[in-house]
Amino acid sequence: MYSDDSFFLSNLGTGSTVGSFGLGYSFADDRKQPFLAENSKGKFNGLSLGVNGLLKSSSIKTSTTINGIANNLDSVGQQNLGMGMFGDYAFRVSDRALFLLGGTYDFNDSDIVKVYGRMGSEVKVKEKNHYSLFVAPAYQLSESSLGYIKLAYHQTKFENINTLDGNELGTANSRYTKKFDGYGIGIGFRTLIADNFYGNLEVQRVFYSRENVSPVVFDADSTIGSLGISYKF
Repeated sequence: MYSDDSFFLSNLGTGSTVGSFGLGYSFADDRKQPFLAENSKGKFNGLSLGVNGLLKSSSIKTSTTINGIANNLDSVGQQNLGMGMFGDYAFRVSDRALFLLGGTYDFNDSDIVKVYGRMGSEVKVKEKNHYSLFVAPAYQLSESSLGYIKLAYHQTKFENINTLDGNELGTANSRYTKKFDGYGIGIGFRTLIADNFYGNLEVQRVFYSRENVSPVVFDADSTIGSLGISYKF
C-alpha cells in the first residue's frame, strides 16, 4: 500500500500485490523421515473451520463500441483488506497424501472502481457476496505442516452505482448488479500452532467469465491473499 501523492490536480493512491516463487537450500543436518509417525497422521484429517484476513486485488477490463468506434479500458482496479470464513474436510489417501473439500465466504464488500465528480457525485463498482467451493490435493510436508494446490469455483456480484450526470461520464445506467462466475487456482500452506489450532497461508488467482452489461463488456479477475487461523474438530 503506497502513500497518496498529488499529481497535478489529482490525488493518487496506489498499491501492488507481489507474489514470489523461488528455490532454496537448507544447510541443516537432519534428514526428513521417509514415513510419518503414526500419531502424526491424524493431525490434518477431518473437519476444519476458520477465519481469514484477506488482501484482495481486483481489476476490471471494459470494452464497448460507440458510433462505430471501439473504446477499451485495460484495466482499472484497486486493493482491499477484508475478512472471511472457510471450512474444509480432509480425507487421507496415503501416508502423506490428502484430499480437501471445502468452501469460503467473504464477510465484506470490496470497492473495485471509484470515480468522483462534482457535488459529491460518483461512479463506482463494488464486489459483494463472494464465495467459492474448492477441491485441494494436499501433501503432508512434515508431522506438523501441510501444503496444497487449490482448484476452485467462484461466484460474486458486481454492483455499479452511478450518480454522475451525462456531462461528466456519459449516460451509463444509474444502478445495476451482475453476477460473475469463474475459476481459481492457488497454493496454500497449513501448520499446527497448538493442540487443534492451525495457521493458514494462501494465495489464489481468480478468472471470471466475460459478461455483457449493454453497451459494455466486462472482464474481471482477482488475486486473493489470505492469512488465518482454523480449528480442527
